[in-house]
Amino acid sequence: MRILLVDDDPIFLEELSVLLIGDGHAVVTAPSALAALERLGVERFDVLLTDLKMPHSSGTQLIRAVHRRWPAVLTVILTGQPEEQSAADALDLEAFNYIPKPFRYDSVRSTLDLAEAEIAFRERLCAPRSLDEIRAELEGAPPEARVVLAPPTGPLPLAGSFSQDLDLARPGALGPMIRSRLEGRPSARVLLAAPGGLLRRVGAAALGRAMVEVRNAIPRAGRMLVGVDRDALSDGDLVALRWTLTDRTPRPFPCGLAGPRRRAMLRELASGPTDGPRLADRTGVSGTERIRFYLRYLTRGGLVTGDESRIALTERGHAALDFLAELDRSGPRTPEGDLLFGFSEGSWSPPAVRE
Repeated sequence: MRILLVDDDPIFLEELSVLLIGDGHAVVTAPSALAALERLGVERFDVLLTDLKMPHSSGTQLIRAVHRRWPAVLTVILTGQPEEQSAADALDLEAFNYIPKPFRYDSVRSTLDLAEAEIAFRERLCAPRSLDEIRAELEGAPPEARVVLAPPTGPLPLAGSFSQDLDLARPGALGPMIRSRLEGRPSARVLLAAPGGLLRRVGAAALGRAMVEVRNAIPRAGRMLVGVDRDALSDGDLVALRWTLTDRTPRPFPCGLAGPRRRAMLRELASGPTDGPRLADRTGVSGTERIRFYLRYLTRGGLVTGDESRIALTERGHAALDFLAELDRSGPRTPEGDLLFGFSEGSWSPPAVRE
């Protein structure tokens, strides 16, 4: 993985970077939040490991900036605070994980193993596709049965398809427009291109309603293709989009599914309620504060209820488990043939995929 390591202690930076490189990671170091932002502006990273307390600009400000501008980067806090405070800080910042100082390198390695598992989960949610592959998908329908919906940032290079600006100011007009255009064309293909900017502007709920409106207007045998810039979306955003393709209703999507430990805990709760220590033991989570950290994420997402003496799935938690099971079977393509995909780097023109 490509890792950006940020700390104001040069000796710490050097020692930890040597260990990370020895494990096969590509590592860039930065002595401050400002230097880290400069590197993020010109390079792509999978993981940010950052101290919280640094002079001038704090790690807290850095993490918030990363979530806003590079939401696909997994953020991990390195902190000298007591673990209870570390967990609270990580939860408040919506960090992927935290590592209290001082630590053994095994803690870093296990956290990065979780990050690699999360990146693999992202591939199941949203696999990369080239322009040629998407053109072949669209050519499964005759030209008059192809529709491309995209923000008004320039035409997609897909000749022979009807193109329409995606205007969420009038979402109710999308369904009738699609329905009238595709009536009597059962093999229709509709491409929704690069909705990431729309998601950030109007929110997942509004975009989800628009997607449901469009999908329900497509003939039953037709397909909807949703293409995104994966680097511009968090794993939670990808879950929201993939959930909407699967569910086809405006139900709220399950928050809190990002993170392999959280998903493992949900799956363990499928067999019935249990307590915190048993759940920790069965999912490989060590430490009281660590189990509380994961449970708070799941509780905030409405997926579990109760306290550490009795933890149970909610109705939304059961729906999330059904979604995960379907995702394990189908990956980025739903059983009906709809597809969530990421634009392969360099294969689409910038105006087509950037918003």
